[in-house]
Amino acid sequence: MDKLFEKIYDEVICHEKDISEMNKAIEADNMDILKKLNNKLNDEEEEIFLGLLDDAASSAGRKGFYMGMKYAFKIITALFNLT
Repeated sequence: MDKLFEKIYDEVICHEKDISEMNKAIEADNMDILKKLNNKLNDEEEEIFLGLLDDAASSAGRKGFYMGMKYAFKIITALFNLT
């Protein structure tokens, strides 16, 4: 089932307008986090740090989608079993 969710996410969900807007908000959050470091990192370290933050946010979004889909299917199955 995870392969199906992965394909749905990669081919459809990640291209949706609200996901694009969420990604922009995450980028802004990442820049705010970087600003809190008060220039303690050099340019290369900043780039690495932002890459790590982006990877973590992307992974969290993907896993959140998978979990939401699994629970949605469980709920739908439970509703069909009630009838």
